[in-house]
Amino acid sequence: MTVPRRYAKALLTLGKEDGNYKAYGEGLQGFALLLEREPELKDALLNPIYGREDRRKLLLRMVKLLQMSPLLGNLLKLLFDKHRLGAVAGVSQAYQQLVDELEKVSRAKV
Repeated sequence: MTVPRRYAKALLTLGKEDGNYKAYGEGLQGFALLLEREPELKDALLNPIYGREDRRKLLLRMVKLLQMSPLLGNLLKLLFDKHRLGAVAGVSQAYQQLVDELEKVSRAKV
């Protein structure tokens, strides 16, 4: 099992327990897309040239401004603390695949 899939599976397990798994997927995807669309923001969060505490504070501000759920915010903080925030897009993709499996959805590429 890949690292992103492990995080995605843990989030989905908790999301199924509290019934918010769809909202978590949307929030995770939105955060991943934001980093993709805003390379300067991604750089500010991931580039070690900026101090670790400053980058963590930026992440916490983003979580608050985006009004993320505490669970999703904790996942992002964990990814940051484990030096894996750069894998958030992979976690988002793995999460969507797991949700599709759960809901028995099959996606086709044209």
